[in-house]
Amino acid sequence: MGKTADQLRNEIDAQREEISRDLDALGDRVSPGRIIDRRTEAVRSRFRDAREAVMGSNSQGSSGKLGETKDKATDLAQSAAGEITGMPDRVRSTTEGNPLAVGLVAFGLGLVAATVIPTSRREEQLTEQLQPHLERAGTELGNAGREVVDNLRPQAEEAVAHVKEQATDSGQHLAGDAKDAVGETARAARA
Repeated sequence: MGKTADQLRNEIDAQREEISRDLDALGDRVSPGRIIDRRTEAVRSRFRDAREAVMGSNSQGSSGKLGETKDKATDLAQSAAGEITGMPDRVRSTTEGNPLAVGLVAFGLGLVAATVIPTSRREEQLTEQLQPHLERAGTELGNAGREVVDNLRPQAEEAVAHVKEQATDSGQHLAGDAKDAVGETARAARA
């Protein structure tokens, strides 16, 4: 037996929620800020582990702790350098074949670049020069749009009236045909 409209709506709503969760998770996963946060936390965690190893138990002598700390610090620095140098490859592999993810990453990088790079004096000068021209163009476009609406209004009203007239005529014609059909059916039933 087929599904009811309510069942279909419920299934559609459930699928929308699932897709929304997936897109949110994907956006979180490929967000440059979140990638940096995860990598930063990984480095911090390694430093914490190294510190705990140094500050931990005194079972070894001081020379053993010093050598161990040096080794852990070296490993930690190499690991951090590897994480940083490997990040572009990981971002590329994560976003490969996914245009939405690529767009999100590009948008995030654009926002970062826009906030980091200050506007130049030349850009400010061009903005000041173009502002009056843009305002004038906007005003002219608004006026042109109003003229077009004013010119087309009578034609549109005429077209609406014509459609109403045709609909009324068609309705009357249909009503007449229906009456004729009822009359023929009644005559046929009597015969």
